[in-house]
Amino acid sequence: MNTIDLKYQIEIMYDLALQAKADMYIEHPVRLVQSVKSIIGINPDNPSKKLLSFCETYVGGFSKSIKYKDSDDKSLSEVVTFSDLELSLKNKNFNESIKNVSQLLKVSDSKHILEFFVEFSLKYNMQSFYCIWSVYKMMLFLRGKDILQNIIFCIDLIIADDDSIYVENNSDQIYNLASFKYDKNSIEQMWIYYSVINETLVRSENITKYIYNNSVEKFSKQTQSQTPNVLKEQKMLGREWISSYLENIDCKLLDVKLVLILEACRASLKASSGKYDEIIWDRLNIYLNEYR
Repeated sequence: MNTIDLKYQIEIMYDLALQAKADMYIEHPVRLVQSVKSIIGINPDNPSKKLLSFCETYVGGFSKSIKYKDSDDKSLSEVVTFSDLELSLKNKNFNESIKNVSQLLKVSDSKHILEFFVEFSLKYNMQSFYCIWSVYKMMLFLRGKDILQNIIFCIDLIIADDDSIYVENNSDQIYNLASFKYDKNSIEQMWIYYSVINETLVRSENITKYIYNNSVEKFSKQTQSQTPNVLKEQKMLGREWISSYLENIDCKLLDVKLVLILEACRASLKASSGKYDEIIWDRLNIYLNEYR
């Protein structure tokens, strides 16, 4: 399979995932498509047919919803700001949010609007953050294709999420992966947060602040450190070990949660560039031993 065919297959699956009637955030098909895309990106010359087939089957298992449409109001209203958009989202006003976004798109880069959704979902500690971050990464991959469809999808996620309540915690403004205690229920989020902090973003200052804030209540600190358990093959292959692991795993053991965990691990290893690699591999090995 050449690169063009591979990209087209991923694009088709992603379009179906955006239309899926899925009442969940963590294992939403949009997240799986983005994860499969990124893991395959480790070795794009040899894409995993097993992973692509698994993704296609999962995405195809959802019924379709109606495609999102833009507001019919094309007139240029008074100046609309991101504060207006935040208020309409907090008020769970879908139509007003669409109207505000339509106006902002006339004066703002669509990438900045997606970053705002990332910031908003982190500020209010929302589950929709996971899907929104996947949308952001997919739009980089697809170079903004069908951006409005993706933006409206994000609005719908936020509107359907819990009420927007900001709780400020006392944080030390440090994100040290080595200081966090392993927890199988939070390790994925821990890694995703770390990768987001190390992403080049226009709104990085606020996004990082909210990640620090959320980490206080979500992640426990460990009192003593232990020697990391890293496999020889992991040291030798680096992120390619993830592709190899998935290729060799029994199809019966392959599930969405595992793929999401491995993608979060891949992203954090890329962001780490050696700094926390041993800690990341150690935590992954603990998780996989429990998973088996």
